[in-house]
Amino acid sequence: MGGRVFFPGHLDAAPIKKKTARVPVNIVSSFSDVLQALKKERNPSEILVCIDVDRALVQHPYLGSPAWAERRFRHHVQSSLSEEKSQERVEEELVAVDTFKVRKCVEVSLPEAFAGLASSSCKLLGVSSCKARAALALAETLALQGMDFVSGSPFYTDVFLRGSAPSATPFVYRGILFCCGLSLGGTLLELFAHEGVWPQKVIFVSDNPDLLKAIGHACMKQGMDFLGLVYYPATENMFSYMPPYSSAAELQERQALTLLSEEIALKALSL
Repeated sequence: MGGRVFFPGHLDAAPIKKKTARVPVNIVSSFSDVLQALKKERNPSEILVCIDVDRALVQHPYLGSPAWAERRFRHHVQSSLSEEKSQERVEEELVAVDTFKVRKCVEVSLPEAFAGLASSSCKLLGVSSCKARAALALAETLALQGMDFVSGSPFYTDVFLRGSAPSATPFVYRGILFCCGLSLGGTLLELFAHEGVWPQKVIFVSDNPDLLKAIGHACMKQGMDFLGLVYYPATENMFSYMPPYSSAAELQERQALTLLSEEIALKALSL
């Protein structure tokens, strides 16, 4: 996989705002709402839609699910492994699960909604915290489910960042930025700086509101507009997952098929 190498640490290519406003974050209950949010924008061609692909789009229902990974992490910690080693062990186990078990879409209609977004004039970028050993399986899983980021990506070749070690070397592969455990916001900005791609606005989709706020602050400090979309899909198949399958479990009961009112949810998220 050939590509260009760039060095992190240089962010002087974009204007920097002295003050940043509160990060705007909305809640969406269906992935089709992402396209609806994009349609409200004046210049969609100047917008980069980033999607957290670790678990916002596809997940394993049981074996390999986020809840399973959390239990495995606690097991390894209780077995006298350090938290760092425990996390590494869980990542290795997840890669093993991904080799023989395909993740499922969190929404049945997700591939169709993704296709509508991909055919729009915006640019697309998948973002993952995964390391290189998990990249191929995740990219192939998304492609098998009809979610290919290549055609909508502003990065036409594979890009490599130079990290402190081979295992900590972020890179772009098949339209997905794999951050290799490093800060998603910081790595995203380093990619913009090297490629000279400074979108007018970033729309970031994730099930993690804290992640959205952190990335939003980073983007806004560099002069970009930002909108975070907390994706809490309200579909029956999601509630067969053992909680905490995602941040949504904190706001929705296991059998509930409707979201909390946005007002209550926003208060719960302290936004």
